[in-house]
Amino acid sequence: MDPNLLLRNRAVARIVVGIPDGQQQLRARIESASGDVITLGEATLAALTRAYVGIKTHPERTAVELIATGVEQPKSGFAPHQLLEVESDPLALAAELCDGPKRADPPFATQPLPKLDTSSGALEGPVPTTGQGVFGEIPTLATPRSSFPRSDDSDS
Repeated sequence: MDPNLLLRNRAVARIVVGIPDGQQQLRARIESASGDVITLGEATLAALTRAYVGIKTHPERTAVELIATGVEQPKSGFAPHQLLEVESDPLALAAELCDGPKRADPPFATQPLPKLDTSSGALEGPVPTTGQGVFGEIPTLATPRSSFPRSDDSDS
């Protein structure tokens, strides 16, 4: 997946939002027309929603920066890593959105997701043995829409 991917509507083949079987937390899966898959957990969706609503409903606010922060004693039911708002220069953030993301190492270790070979649908790399439902960690092939040819990779 291109780390500088801009997902416009025409590059998104499918979005599925819901609670996976046997789970309590919401997940959202975004499947691009080129076969890339992004799955967001409920805490990430909540942080993104708070930022979105905060900007869209504020008369002057134009940008927000959220940073992944480890919480030593999280509330019961909350993730130990939270996306918290930090003081930032809105003009600098707006310029960054025009120029592309800055490179930053996450403050905690992450496990790479399996890669998807879009030509055959075969997965490469470690495949989890649990949570294989539609919201599990196993990517699915994106279903391209007829109005967006699969060969058009202009957005990805």
